[in-house]
Amino acid sequence: GLAAALVLGDREQLTSEENEQFLKTGTVHILSISGLHVGMVAAAFFLLLRAGWLPRPIALTGVAAVTGAYALITDAGAPVTRAAILVALAC
Repeated sequence: GLAAALVLGDREQLTSEENEQFLKTGTVHILSISGLHVGMVAAAFFLLLRAGWLPRPIALTGVAAVTGAYALITDAGAPVTRAAILVALAC
């Protein structure tokens, strides 16, 4: 449940006590998917593809595709959509 909340922003599997702990400590923003999450996914995937010795154009195409899919999986909120568009333009 915690992994799904951190990676996908899906807090439904967290218990109310776990949600309350994040609220009390002021770290509830970690559970919100933002542009930073999208950037981290894109950077990690790019490094993974380049470590496998793929040519740069293929790696960049893969990064753009995975970033777009990640945005759709996380319900494509405004910050996620902006970041996905920025990653696609950069690729």
